[in-house]
Amino acid sequence: VQSDGQVVFGLIAHSNFTNQAPIQAYSFRNIIGVFGEATFDYDNYAFVTFSGRNDWVSNLPTENNSQFYPSVSLSFLPTAAFENFKSASGKGLNYLKLRAGLGTSAGFQVDIQQPFQ
Repeated sequence: VQSDGQVVFGLIAHSNFTNQAPIQAYSFRNIIGVFGEATFDYDNYAFVTFSGRNDWVSNLPTENNSQFYPSVSLSFLPTAAFENFKSASGKGLNYLKLRAGLGTSAGFQVDIQQPFQ
């Protein structure tokens, strides 16, 4: 609802306005995407993972309707790389994983709206 003509200053409620006009709109959007991922390891204790996603949206111009989101992550298992890192009794540390990752993600911000009729 769009309102103007405020009656009492500072009271923000639609009933406090003299002129009220309904605002209605609709929009439709289809999104299709593909995702891929590849993981590589070194001696079962160091890992690198690459992934990417590409989305296409229907309500934007063809030259601007695609977005790509890459990511990478690295992980390291010191308990697998160094046998002395584990607890000798088995009651302490037996598994430790360190991981860092970087990725991007975004949404299509342009949304074309048509007036409701």
